[in-house]
Amino acid sequence: MISEELIQQFVKETELFEERIQAFEAGEIDRKTFKGISGRFGCYAQREKNYMLRLRFPGGRISKEHLAFLGEKTREYSIELMKITTCQTIQVHNLSASQVVSLMREALEHKGWTVNFTNYENLTKQFGRAGDCIGCGQCEAMCPQHLPI
Repeated sequence: MISEELIQQFVKETELFEERIQAFEAGEIDRKTFKGISGRFGCYAQREKNYMLRLRFPGGRISKEHLAFLGEKTREYSIELMKITTCQTIQVHNLSASQVVSLMREALEHKGWTVNFTNYENLTKQFGRAGDCIGCGQCEAMCPQHLPI
């Protein structure tokens, strides 16, 4: 499980993303530049005018609560297309810029969901890299695959 402190850090980073998506919408940055920024956040501009957002479910497990969250957001945002991937994510398609930012924040604040930028690189900032392991076993409880140390 990701700490509350780290989740709040990611929520704060969505402010930067919100500025960038607004700049892209206003034509202030091009598609290639936006892709370099947005990919880190699990968001991509679609060929049409809308966006796709990847929501990650660590370990590939999705609970009833997660499904209820998705159902609620599907109705709230009139989502017509979601794809379950083999990479422990659900892609939510055809979102407006404001919906992307809102859904990203709501998913982060909903227990158990993460977005793409809560990846290994970011987690290692708080917890260290695998090569730094001293064998204390503290990470076992957080491991989505329940691997022993």
